[in-house]
Amino acid sequence: MLTGPEYELLEQLAPLLSGIESYLSSHLASGWYAAIREYTFASTFQPAGQLPDFFAGQRYFVKGLVKSFGPNSTVASAAEWQELLRKHGIPNNELLFVRQYAELQPDSERRYFVVAGTAYGAGGTPLPNQLRPALFQLRPRLFYSLDVALTAAGHPIIVEVGDGQVSDLKEWNVADFGRTVLGALAAATQA
Repeated sequence: MLTGPEYELLEQLAPLLSGIESYLSSHLASGWYAAIREYTFASTFQPAGQLPDFFAGQRYFVKGLVKSFGPNSTVASAAEWQELLRKHGIPNNELLFVRQYAELQPDSERRYFVVAGTAYGAGGTPLPNQLRPALFQLRPRLFYSLDVALTAAGHPIIVEVGDGQVSDLKEWNVADFGRTVLGALAAATQA
């Protein structure tokens, strides 16, 4: 993934559809969380050297500002927190995205791609109605990814917003992605 300075350099070398501000607003969790806090997990940004409150048996999803730490990124104690930091070489001053834990339905996460305010789901799957207002909150971003899951109670929740530099298409196949998402992006930029 491109860092902010790398993206700025790219922006100087080639005309881009999304400027650095737009890119960072989806690339960094700190760029999108405040806009959609009511549609996602309650979260804080805190330095790695600051322990979250584990006294009431609370668990947390822990992420970097850009990336996940993988399947073992849920912590429920100071020892697990320290192990996560050690395993990933996270310095005490690095800012982390610490999210309230919620039980999610297995295999319920879906990836949507949003182009000019319209969300596209694989196979034509519509974005859940309860989350549609988040699209308005995230404007004027031209293109981004939106990962959505269902809580154990069956409520849709936004897991994260991404800049579109996804590691995989999840449930999308390449032909549908090209036809649907890239087609919409081409149409939006030629209008």
